[in-house]
Amino acid sequence: MDSKALAEMVLSSTHKANPNDYSRHVGENDKGINYVLHFLYKSEGPVTSGDIAKNAPFSTARLAALLNKMEERGLVTRKDSKEDARKTYVALTEEGKMLHDKNHEMIVNCLAKVIDKMGVEDFEELQRLVHKWFVAMQEVMKECEE
Repeated sequence: MDSKALAEMVLSSTHKANPNDYSRHVGENDKGINYVLHFLYKSEGPVTSGDIAKNAPFSTARLAALLNKMEERGLVTRKDSKEDARKTYVALTEEGKMLHDKNHEMIVNCLAKVIDKMGVEDFEELQRLVHKWFVAMQEVMKECEE
């Protein structure tokens, strides 16, 4: 497997393990935008601001400010629910999808560079060991709870 494919795999598994970690490497002014972009990009079907807030690593006030900023920048659209006035649906615009793809590609390329510096074989060994450690930690944590 080449380094870029490995990077995609690592990013995907990292996001599954800790979905709130997606936007760590962004400027302070954009903190959280990558998280919202990725959440909307991966969502199937309509998404409310409440859906985003349930899992967001920041406050609902921060989310509201982010959505305002993202709407101003043309990254998302918001539409009030006709059935429930308390709900607002949020969707990515084409510009939002393009920004998500650009950011995702940048992260994958950086991870691929790390893998290239380590060497694919060493990186795969590291993955194997980290997986072994993770499984052992889960088993021990269960034993400790009993």
